[in-house]
Amino acid sequence: AFARYISGALSGDADLVHHLPIDSSTLDLFEKVADGIVLCKFVNYAVPDTIDERAINRRGKLNLYQVTENLNLAINAAKAIGCHIVNIDASDIYQGTPHLVLGMVWQVVKIALLSHVNLTEHPQLVVLLEQEEDLSKLMKLPPERVLLRWLNWHLEQAGRAERVNNFGKDVSDSVVYTVLLNRIAPFHAGATLDALSEENLEKRAQSVVRTADAIGGVSFSITAEDIVAGNEKLNMAFVAALFNVHPGLDIVTERQAATMLEEARQVDHSVADPPMSEDESREERAFRMWMNSLGLDKYITNLFDDTRDSVAILQCMDRLKPGLVHWGRVSSRPRTVYETAENGNYTVELGKSPTEGFGLSLVGIQGKDLADGNRKYILAVIWQLMRFHILNFISLTISGAGGAGASAVLSPAGAAVASMPASARMASPGAAPKAITEDDVLAWANKAVGNAGSKRKIESFRDRTLKTGMFLLDLVASVEPRSVDKSLVQEVEYDLIHGADDEKCQLNAKYVISCARKLGC
Repeated sequence: AFARYISGALSGDADLVHHLPIDSSTLDLFEKVADGIVLCKFVNYAVPDTIDERAINRRGKLNLYQVTENLNLAINAAKAIGCHIVNIDASDIYQGTPHLVLGMVWQVVKIALLSHVNLTEHPQLVVLLEQEEDLSKLMKLPPERVLLRWLNWHLEQAGRAERVNNFGKDVSDSVVYTVLLNRIAPFHAGATLDALSEENLEKRAQSVVRTADAIGGVSFSITAEDIVAGNEKLNMAFVAALFNVHPGLDIVTERQAATMLEEARQVDHSVADPPMSEDESREERAFRMWMNSLGLDKYITNLFDDTRDSVAILQCMDRLKPGLVHWGRVSSRPRTVYETAENGNYTVELGKSPTEGFGLSLVGIQGKDLADGNRKYILAVIWQLMRFHILNFISLTISGAGGAGASAVLSPAGAAVASMPASARMASPGAAPKAITEDDVLAWANKAVGNAGSKRKIESFRDRTLKTGMFLLDLVASVEPRSVDKSLVQEVEYDLIHGADDEKCQLNAKYVISCARKLGC
């Protein structure tokens, strides 16, 4: 199923003429993703512009180093869009380790299919609001739950008594699919309810597959065997593909849906927040993707809505310091404002504590601020947690490199971290790694760029010359010169009076991010 989906999604790409189509009846998928090109392209399909394709090694016969770069780029880009990828490196994909390759591919497939299941792209979903239900509750539902509610809405509209609670057993008899397709399929697909009289489940499922094929444009195909077996992943992907092509919510127009949404917002003040600024939107996406990369129990679709109960933030804390959170003090599903605020108070308590927690600067922030969805304070908390994660990672990498011995093999990024100034290293062998500061990172970056022959230097991480991307490209090249193709760099310098060419800066920024990911960042 994944092979068919990828082949369809990337068909027509000139760079993949020797990779596609992927034979779904063999192990061809593992061979075709081994050089990383297909995976890089597929990540970009799921979330456009995640990877600057100029950074992909795709010309001629690739050597092992170039393949490793591509695979590092795909893995780290997948993490950036919210995939939870642990214990997977380039060699696992190159060698075609089945469960690891399929696990990564599935997560990208899921993001690609579910990213469109939301009220922003489909305001008609407002019809799924249940009686006396607040709009905020519907907006907080993960896409999988929205799809289940969508199925049940169509069953109700069709006058059926069946209801679904999962994508496995509840759809395995194809009754739900037959009713759904009869409602949403265009006339030319010839959808009917005749299959309901068929007692053989395999034949009934085959009818569903034929009708879906006749609709056209259903990006994810499924087999009758998958339906009957109740394969939850494949069935969920199939339902999402059906929704994306024909949601069947024409009972209201987009204008009517917009009116209904506005009326619901006026009743439910918790969703009446002002639009995000450009900076807020950029930070929201970056922090949301970081949280999702930690593998939380809940997939974060909206940073501010999904963290109001503080449960997701507490899970982040527990990931960064396992065992820190005493879950007996946490209301995992708070039902009252008081319980939500108590979760927030505990979050702030752990964040502030320099001994048991993280020692964050949370001056003036209270649990109620998080419960109210205060954007400024939520961003402040999560930014400091992400900063802690990065600096702690550097400390642990230095500690590991220091005790690994001369024969240790480090990635280019790991070797670069291990080369940090002596002030950032351990106090003594076996001691806990010394806390890394931003000044340590700044000093290392300037030294690395200088040692590579560049005269560029930054005074702080707020230095305006960083906008051009030139210093960062020099830094990446100082770690591994082969990772940056100088012919693709836009030569641009920052001028205090005139600034810098925004288009060239943007191209360099996109390129340097992808180059850094090739190194394992």
